[in-house]
Amino acid sequence: MLTKLSPLLRVAPRIQNHVRKMGLPAHAKSKKELAVENKIHMDFWPQPHGNYQEIMAEKNKKLNLVMAVSVAVAVLTYGMAYKEGCFYTGPVIPTWNAKN
Repeated sequence: MLTKLSPLLRVAPRIQNHVRKMGLPAHAKSKKELAVENKIHMDFWPQPHGNYQEIMAEKNKKLNLVMAVSVAVAVLTYGMAYKEGCFYTGPVIPTWNAKN
C-alpha cells in the first residue's frame, strides 16, 4: 500500500496553489471603522469639564479627612489595646536587684 501512496504524496504539494493570502478581504472594515461602529473609539470617551485644580482640591480635601479619621481611629484602637494589656510579650524581667 505504501508503494501506491508514495507517488501520490510526492505530487500532492505541487497540486496546491501556493498563493500567499495576506491581509483582510476587500469588503472588511478597518480597525478605526469598527471602533467607531462599536462606540469604543476615543471620540466616545467622556470629555473633561470644569476646573481641574478645583475638582482635585475638593477630592483631596475629602481624602485627607478620611485619612485623618482613619489615623485617629488606629491610634485610639492601639492605645485601648495597650491599656488592656493585649500586647503581652512575656514576663517583665526586673532591671534592678530585688531584695528578698
